[in-house]
Amino acid sequence: MSKDSIDETFAKMAPLVLASGMVLGDEASPVCYAFRTEINNEYDSGWHFWSGEEDEDYVDDLSHFTVCSLNFFLDQDPSIKKILEEPIGTFWEREPGGDWQPVEFDDEE
Repeated sequence: MSKDSIDETFAKMAPLVLASGMVLGDEASPVCYAFRTEINNEYDSGWHFWSGEEDEDYVDDLSHFTVCSLNFFLDQDPSIKKILEEPIGTFWEREPGGDWQPVEFDDEE
C-alpha cells in the first residue's frame, strides 16, 4: 500500500483515535477510560479509548489496539464529546453510562 493511499484512507476516517479491542466489536464494552497524548500526524486526535478493564498484559500487546474514526465512537456514545476539547496530557474516567471525571494522579507514585 502506498503512502498516498494510506494518507487518503486516514483522511477519510479522521480524526482518529487509538482504541482498545475491548471497546470494539459485537460484544464491546463502553468507553470508560480516555486519555489524550501528543498527536502523531494531521489525522490523529491524540485520544485513546479504553474500557478501563485492560490489564498490563493486555496493554503490552499492541495487536489489541486499532486506529479508528473518532466519529464512530461519537455515534455510539455522544457523551464523549464532553471531553474532546480537553488538553493533551489529561485522563478521564467514568462508570458505564456515568459522567466523565478527570483522573488525578498522586505525584508520589
